[in-house]
Amino acid sequence: LKVTQEYFVLCIGDEKPNEHVFSLLKENDEFKSLNCFTCTVGKKQKQTNASYFLEDIWDVRNLLEKLASNLSITS
Repeated sequence: LKVTQEYFVLCIGDEKPNEHVFSLLKENDEFKSLNCFTCTVGKKQKQTNASYFLEDIWDVRNLLEKLASNLSITS
């Protein structure tokens, strides 16, 4: 699999173990060339290594629906 700009990583989580993944995606040189989006779910006041906040599961669902509606599948 060749990674190009067409690919991206979306990591969404709301628990402490997810912070390790958020940190890894942000700090590891192998991932810096990718379009990585890290989102924590919950209060904006909590400390996180994620780049973005989603307020609740409905925000997660809305984000995924918007992404899915913009997909084009080619063979």
